Amino acid sequence: MGKSTHSKLPAVVLLVEDDQGDVVLVEEMLASSDDPGFDLLVAHRLDRAAAMLDTHDVDAILADLHLPDAESEAVVGSLRAHAPHTPIVLLSGYSGPEVDLQGAQDFVPKRDLTPQLLRRTLRYAIERGRLTRQLEQALMQNSDGLVIVDRAGVVRFANGSASRLLGKDRSELEGKAFAYPLETKDSALLEIDQPSGDPRYAEMRVADLEWDGRPASIVSLRDVTDRQRAEALKEQMWHAERLRAVGELAAGVAHEVNNPASYVLGNLETMLQLMRTDEELSRERYAATRGQMIDLLRESRSGIRRVIHIMRDLRNFARIDEDRLEVVDLNEVIESSCTMAKSEILHRAKLELDLDRTIPGVRGQSARLVQVFTNLILNAIQAMTSSGPHVLRVQTWGQGGEVFASVEDTGAGIPSHQIDRIFEPFFTTKERGSGTGLGLAIAAEAVRSHEGEIAVTSQPGKGTRFELRFPGCAPISTRPPTPSSPAPVSAAGRRRLLVVDDEIALLRVFARALKPHHEVVTATGGLDALAIMEGDQGFDAVLCDLMMPDCDGVAVQESLEAAGSPLASRMLFFSGGVFTDRVRGFIRERKHRFLEKPVEIEALLAAVDALVDETTR
Repeated sequence: MGKSTHSKLPAVVLLVEDDQGDVVLVEEMLASSDDPGFDLLVAHRLDRAAAMLDTHDVDAILADLHLPDAESEAVVGSLRAHAPHTPIVLLSGYSGPEVDLQGAQDFVPKRDLTPQLLRRTLRYAIERGRLTRQLEQALMQNSDGLVIVDRAGVVRFANGSASRLLGKDRSELEGKAFAYPLETKDSALLEIDQPSGDPRYAEMRVADLEWDGRPASIVSLRDVTDRQRAEALKEQMWHAERLRAVGELAAGVAHEVNNPASYVLGNLETMLQLMRTDEELSRERYAATRGQMIDLLRESRSGIRRVIHIMRDLRNFARIDEDRLEVVDLNEVIESSCTMAKSEILHRAKLELDLDRTIPGVRGQSARLVQVFTNLILNAIQAMTSSGPHVLRVQTWGQGGEVFASVEDTGAGIPSHQIDRIFEPFFTTKERGSGTGLGLAIAAEAVRSHEGEIAVTSQPGKGTRFELRFPGCAPISTRPPTPSSPAPVSAAGRRRLLVVDDEIALLRVFARALKPHHEVVTATGGLDALAIMEGDQGFDAVLCDLMMPDCDGVAVQESLEAAGSPLASRMLFFSGGVFTDRVRGFIRERKHRFLEKPVEIEALLAAVDALVDETTR
């Protein structure tokens, strides 16, 4: 430890030098001034210097790198071990950029040594050391983990908070390489393994500074473990509440699916019966039967579309894998929520939808917003228990660039002494066992995460109104429309297509739909498709399912890219469901090349023409 440089006492300098001539030279230079500013201690060997550091207070060390019992880096390392906070100035017979400071503060070439240079260098080193110690003391008091890393990536200082967060003693950190990359201008989240096996999390920020007179980085590590665990718990609560709501809606959704499924099945059975009994039709009876069959087919198609719509709404509500932000049409969100709860609504109230079709979009997560409105609608339905008539009114409107929505019921209302608590987690106005108390808390958190607000007003015995406000973004009309009719057939006419799917029945459907317009080759899975394309590259487009057991669509694409095949740029994908993060990421990068099953024929033909036109420009 050194004395304060503000003291009147001379600074104590330990000279570590085996050459007696150099020792005499340094003694003369430090004594050549009228200012008795230095007391000199001398050690001719490194082991002697180490012993003296253990018994003397030293303000600075002046050391040669070449000693009888140590060389170069070992000299600085040993001196640092015995006096970690004492500044070290190196003496050497060499000069120039090739001299490595080895962790010392400064360097003085012997051939350039003058009394003024030596004294000034020592004074600067001692003052820098004093400032560094003051900074270390301040850093040690900080509750955040703070680490100083030099330009070589070596830790020069770590405070106690960093030691605890990283799970290592300071002695295990200082002098060692920092274990995490520093190439970041923004904050980064670190997952830090712990001996217990339960990781901790830190938010890391990096800034430049000077340490011991040399460029370095200060790394701030803020312990966000509790925040990360709270986020994980919140996600689990989201999922649990979503599954609970799905359970509540299951019977109603089954009813909504069973109705169209029943008449589709009935229509198909009627058509089969007509085909069996009227094998030889007169011209007159053929015309009548043909018209009846067309009606049956149209009704069946309408029923299947209704089932598709319900299933997509259910999937959008229940999905837990999509966290990306997109421009969301709040009207579509509300319509999906109403579809999900349709059976519950019909048995309790009259639904009044007043949706402003001119509102801008909302930037957010569609699935979370569907959950918010489904929860509000279910709560409203459950509040309307008394005899009716009851009305559930859902409204949207725009004002000043913002989007508003309201859900209003004519139910029992909320008592005034409870209304201030309804957004608290685990608080519920329902009977014991009939609610978790999480639904409204989760809904409120979701609204806030979309930079929105939610408010409630209620009159006991008359009803409750929830009003939501969100910042608007791009108008809905700016988003690309979904093709609803076939694009014009390109000038080249028929194309040659390869259709890939592991479902044989679907392959037949695609082939029947496409063959009137294009030449079609089919492959029963990814491996079959690759085998075909290995010997035949003459396809204008490849239509490929994504989820196949032997070799999925992603693997087909990657194989074509690896082989340098031009068909890699002519792929169109479709799927009835995505179950892996790998495929989800793949779709996000190729949204314009993806169709969702079931695919209507018109949309399929339009997509094929658009792909061919795009790849042949």
